[in-house]
Amino acid sequence: MKTQVKNVLEKLEGVQQVNVNLANSTIDVSYNKKTDEGSIRNCIEHVGGKIES
Repeated sequence: MKTQVKNVLEKLEGVQQVNVNLANSTIDVSYNKKTDEGSIRNCIEHVGGKIES
């Protein structure tokens, strides 16, 4: 799962850095104006990840 999430997010234009921490169940994403939070969420859910607010 970690590799899948990282790979799909790194393909988004505007994503600069991705850090997936399975131990803490967190994903940190650095991005610029070429993408948005909605696109990032969609990518994570597309590979089977669940987002808790």
